[in-house]
Amino acid sequence: MQFSEFVDRWRQEPEAKLYCKDWHFTRDNAYHAYSPPPMLSNDWVNMYYDMRGEDDYRFCYMGGRGTWTPFHEDVWRSYSWSTNVCGRKRWILVPAGQNELFTDGLGNWVHDLRNYDEQKFPRLKELRTIEVVQEAGETVFVPSGWWHQVINLEDTISINHNWGNEFNVGYMCDRLQEDLGRVKWALRDVADMDGFDEYAQGVLKADSGTNYQEFAAFLAAIVDVYTDDGCDRLQSADKYFRTEQSIRGALQKIDGVLARLLEDPETRRIGGLSDAICQTRARVARKITCA
Repeated sequence: MQFSEFVDRWRQEPEAKLYCKDWHFTRDNAYHAYSPPPMLSNDWVNMYYDMRGEDDYRFCYMGGRGTWTPFHEDVWRSYSWSTNVCGRKRWILVPAGQNELFTDGLGNWVHDLRNYDEQKFPRLKELRTIEVVQEAGETVFVPSGWWHQVINLEDTISINHNWGNEFNVGYMCDRLQEDLGRVKWALRDVADMDGFDEYAQGVLKADSGTNYQEFAAFLAAIVDVYTDDGCDRLQSADKYFRTEQSIRGALQKIDGVLARLLEDPETRRIGGLSDAICQTRARVARKITCA
């Protein structure tokens, strides 16, 4: 469906409850529509994809009253923020650490917190939630690992970002390792096939948006930014994140995650990945030593 068709049907058939989600409107249009506020500007995820020139995690959502987004955790276990341009939303936020309450015996997660099978999810009533109504012009920040469900209370347009930096990169690594475990469990019947580990990484990429190789490449690209003299590519970030202390802290957090990946047996199953990670760690060490 073309965007113009969506808008026409939204106007003519509001009862159809059409919802335009994940529209990359800044990527797909040449103009500069907005800038994130300073406290949300240290965004490694979109900086990485901007450098690659192929994708981003900046979205526009447009939907009428009653449209909604199912219960989910954000991709990469990233942070997210959402600003209402117009309209109102009801957010149901679930603080991290409660997954066993909304997961059934087969590992499936509940789809709709308002309407679910109590036999499949007998402990869901124990779930601790935070509910807020977001008005036009307001921004909601969602921490890493906080599952959430969102319902449009009236015709609504919002801007949404998934983002990450040194303060949640460890959570992003956690999610990657957990997701690979789930993938390999689902594929356990073919675990003895030739090339199984490479195949599992391909499924991980399709399911989770990244895999071990790409996550290591992401970290290496961010190290490139922080080891450039002057860190010119950080100029769009708030000046707090460009101080010598912040740069050192960011590199130390990256090095800790790279060390975790090196200790992960899955890394050693991917040809050349351990060497690449060691090279990235060496660059981090040189920068920290010289700083």
